[in-house]
Amino acid sequence: LTTPAANKLYRADSNNVAWTQHTHLKIEDGATLEWLPQETLAFDGSRGEQTVIIDLAETAKCLGWE
Repeated sequence: LTTPAANKLYRADSNNVAWTQHTHLKIEDGATLEWLPQETLAFDGSRGEQTVIIDLAETAKCLGWE
């Protein structure tokens, strides 16, 4: 899996609301995941939180780059 473009974190709004992205991937037995998202670009004044959770079954495999 990849993403269509880089994530961009812009300056927070006047309420100082943070940007959030939560990704949860579950890989079953015998499956392989290649997780290769584009980079995240944080601009001055930005606030953000990014969470990635990858659940691997016993025989699952994962190649990841963040």
